[in-house]
Amino acid sequence: MGIAQYIIYLLGGMSLLFVMGAYLGASAGVGTLGLVMIITPMIIAWICTGLSFFVPRITASCVLALILPYLYVGVANLINPVPASETWVFLVPPIFVGAISIAALLKPAPSLWSRANSIWMRGVIVLFSIAPAAWGVYILAGFVSRITL
Repeated sequence: MGIAQYIIYLLGGMSLLFVMGAYLGASAGVGTLGLVMIITPMIIAWICTGLSFFVPRITASCVLALILPYLYVGVANLINPVPASETWVFLVPPIFVGAISIAALLKPAPSLWSRANSIWMRGVIVLFSIAPAAWGVYILAGFVSRITL
């Protein structure tokens, strides 16, 4: 379950990040909901992926809370469609991420970290959990370095 969480969170978070980057890049201004919707995929893709190896149930509950803005926008767009907006873009990734999170909550299993019985397996788990976070810090540092005051 931990590997499935890792892959789905990474793919779901990155797809939401690219979608929101495209939408917010074309918009005139970013409100509070827009800011939340650009930060949450970063948290899902860069932090929650690695945490799913160590604390899968806590990570699943946090991710369920983080995908709520996307479900809100997707359902609101189903009820009252906005021109030039694709509803499936806001609904499909959160549905997959939510499904794997609910499965992780309903199926209690020990974490991959606790099941690793050798130092090499724990080293591989640490490398796979640090990789998305390090990549995220690199990207954020690139954005911050280009900001001029």
